[in-house]
Amino acid sequence: MFIFTVTISTHFLKTTHRMRKILAYILVSFVMISCAPVIGVVENNAYKITCDTEAIKKEWETNLNNQNTPAKLVNFEIISNKTETTGETYYLLVAKNNDNSIKIGRKLQLVNDKFSFITTNKSSLSDRITITCSGCSNGCGIALKDDGKWICTSCIEGSGCTKSETITDNSPVINR
Repeated sequence: MFIFTVTISTHFLKTTHRMRKILAYILVSFVMISCAPVIGVVENNAYKITCDTEAIKKEWETNLNNQNTPAKLVNFEIISNKTETTGETYYLLVAKNNDNSIKIGRKLQLVNDKFSFITTNKSSLSDRITITCSGCSNGCGIALKDDGKWICTSCIEGSGCTKSETITDNSPVINR
């Protein structure tokens, strides 16, 4: 009788352990897919930032300092644009400094009227790049070409515009 009970208990424990692993995997997968931090929403045909941008601001200002382009970022906004040839719409979270001479941004995805950073393993490299355009206050904006490469638009007043890219492995922690 004792051996029979141990056999049942061991089998039950193995089954329970296996089930826990499967349930944990399903739960983690669901959370990773459906609960990406929401940056903003579409509300009345306008883009509205709903997260606290302080963590993003700190990360981006650190990136700028590492590129020898120190700046205090202000004016965070979600913008949309279209690629040159195909006209494909894309979305960006963008911040600028006070005189608009530095613009920094990262591509967003829009799903069910909610914006979030693209963080899946299957995303392209251009989806995980933080792009910086600096050098002039008029022009020198962030744009995406049809081939997925980021560019900085020309300066209106003729001075040079500089581009730099930072690959992001993880999104900053977003507080809501």
